[in-house]
Amino acid sequence: MKKRVVFFVLLFSSMLANAQNVDTLKQVIATCKNDTNKVNTLLELAYASNFIESVLINIKALELALKLNYTLGVVVSYNQLGDAYWYHSDFDKAQDN
Repeated sequence: MKKRVVFFVLLFSSMLANAQNVDTLKQVIATCKNDTNKVNTLLELAYASNFIESVLINIKALELALKLNYTLGVVVSYNQLGDAYWYHSDFDKAQDN
């Protein structure tokens, strides 16, 4: 019984920390200039988001990275898009990315 309580406390605190992290990342994005830092923050937010939000945020990061000619941002965006599609069993889109 004690182990279950500890498990649920840790699970809840982890979920709460993730929600706070997402809110912080959204605030940072709102104040960032369109530069590589914004791409990196978008990528962090996409990684911490659910599937649909992740795909949309990764697309924004990819577009900005392409506009800035930021190669690492482009690579990570495509990789995260591929991972998101892979985990949702859309293997064709995963392979495209």
